[in-house]
Amino acid sequence: MKDYFTLLATYNAHVNEQLYTIIGELPEADRNKKAGSYFGSISGLLNHIYSSDCAWLLRFKEKLSPLPALESPLLGEPLPQPGAPMFKDFETLGRKRPELDAVIGRFVTELREENLRQSFSFVTRMSGERTLILWQALTHMFNHETHHRGAIAQILDELGVANDYSNLMSIL
Repeated sequence: MKDYFTLLATYNAHVNEQLYTIIGELPEADRNKKAGSYFGSISGLLNHIYSSDCAWLLRFKEKLSPLPALESPLLGEPLPQPGAPMFKDFETLGRKRPELDAVIGRFVTELREENLRQSFSFVTRMSGERTLILWQALTHMFNHETHHRGAIAQILDELGVANDYSNLMSIL
């Protein structure tokens, strides 16, 4: 299972780098344009993905045995209220995303197989107390990113911006 999550972390970082390059070339107005998505705009979606990843890593930090990757200063930044952006400007978010992807990559590398079978309980704003096994939570975290990057791809399609960035085969 560890190999699987190492692949997903590598894919995640690679795809985010490509996506942020595409989005970085857009005018700010297009990044912030209301697009009918759940988080309003490309910027809203990117901020949601980032803050959700941080929330998951903080849960892992709280519940799992100490892992050096989870001591990153990035995880000390306060999380925004639901729906509020983590960062108001794309430049800051664009600098922080690769740093967070590196934390995720180190975290996955530091995990042991027995960690992946460990269960833990946590509380969410939407569904209250939950108990998951780590491999389930990691699968959700990576799928959550993929889901929202798909929404961004749809917005880019509507803007007429080429965005074929998500092929897993590109890293194999």
